[in-house]
Amino acid sequence: MNDNPDSSKSTRIVASVPLPGRSGDSPYNERDFIVPAADQRGHSERIWARVSPGLRRQMSVIFESRVFPYPTEADMVRHAITRHLAWLEQQVPVPSVMAQVRLIDSILVEEQFHQDFILIMDRIEQQVARHVAGGRMLQAQRLLRDILDKIEAMPPGEWQSRYREAAQEKFKHLLKETGG
Repeated sequence: MNDNPDSSKSTRIVASVPLPGRSGDSPYNERDFIVPAADQRGHSERIWARVSPGLRRQMSVIFESRVFPYPTEADMVRHAITRHLAWLEQQVPVPSVMAQVRLIDSILVEEQFHQDFILIMDRIEQQVARHVAGGRMLQAQRLLRDILDKIEAMPPGEWQSRYREAAQEKFKHLLKETGG
């Protein structure tokens, strides 16, 4: 890896949808690990740093283990910086803007989850429509059952409920035919 923390080993089309298997079978809530790369205006600053080979190797080991829900290594670096800044503030009182940063970050993460939800549901609808238009009704129903199984494997909570309710409402006509 180069020293650029914004680079990653994988390209992600959907930034933060908490789907199972995407970040391994992590028991952790992805929302607690995601730190947006830009502020509400889209502004960001690049930080470059050199680290020892051992530190770099440990970063790779942790990232590649997929135990923690980091979509990219850059997400892991941003999270580490945020956590360390909070720790430093506890050590010595210093002027801080971290409360504002955390507020903006929480809004941006929620916004990203919502945008990803819309994108995923649109893609599911397009794929199901392709199967139906091609006369492959059983394939469309199999796809929906598979999607519902993946939704059920998501961490329980608001987003799992949203995905489940949206899929069941949008595709109820196809799910009825399969007894789903």
